[in-house]
This record gives sequence, C-alpha cells and structure tokens, in this order.
Amino acid sequence: MYVNPAALFSTVEPSTTKHKRTCYHNVQQKLIEKKLPTQNDWHKAFLESWHNVKKTVSEPQPFFLLSEQTVSDELTKLAKATYEVCKQNEKLFKSHVIDTIDETKETVDVIEGDLKELIKKLNQQKIADKQQPIDSTIDL
Repeated sequence: MYVNPAALFSTVEPSTTKHKRTCYHNVQQKLIEKKLPTQNDWHKAFLESWHNVKKTVSEPQPFFLLSEQTVSDELTKLAKATYEVCKQNEKLFKSHVIDTIDETKETVDVIEGDLKELIKKLNQQKIADKQQPIDSTIDL
C-alpha cells in the first residue's frame, strides 16, 4: 500500500494548528523544544492528519479511503519507525534521557517521602501498642 508521504500533512494550516490539529501541534511543539515525541504522539498526529485529509480532500489517494482500523495499523508501523529515527537524533535523545532521569528522581523523592511518613505512622502505632519501633535510620 503506497501513499505519498506529503499527503498526510499537506493540509496543515499553521495559523489554526494549535486549536484544530492538537496532536500535530503537540508533536511540533515537542520538536521545537528539543523533546522526543513518543510513538503514541506520532501515531495520534498521523491518525489526526488522516482524518483531516479524509474529510477535506475531495479526491484523496486510496489510502484515505481505507477503514480506520486498517489505517491505524499502518500508521502504528509508521509511528514506530518515526520514533526510532528520532531517537537517533543526538539532541532529542540526550534531552529525552535527561528529562527521564529528572522525572525518575522526582518520583523517587516522592516515594521516599511517603515511606518516611509511613514509617513514622507505623512507629507511632507500635509505640502506642508497646512494640519495638522500626529502625528509622535506614537510609532510604
């Protein structure tokens, strides 16, 4: 099955992209910010573009006449390939890795705080029940 790649984004209107083409805009913004769009971001943008072409082009290519499920399966493959190519871009990749590390650190910090609070509550209960408290000097 062949479709001219330009057909997916041939109808993008920059002035209305943010409000009418939100998935496309999301991918565009991530790329501008040197962020790595996910495979799902790409799939949504491609599918959104397919829908847009399907409803706005009077005589679309045969690809735009297929069922949404068939097209979605094909666009999933395209999204995966696009994501893989984007990961090879050093700037996008480094930014993505640093963001992921930062997010992971934030999550770990929240979990650590929650665990300390849980140990404190358990110790209060143990003390009330006259049991040995949990060693809170464990380095979380």
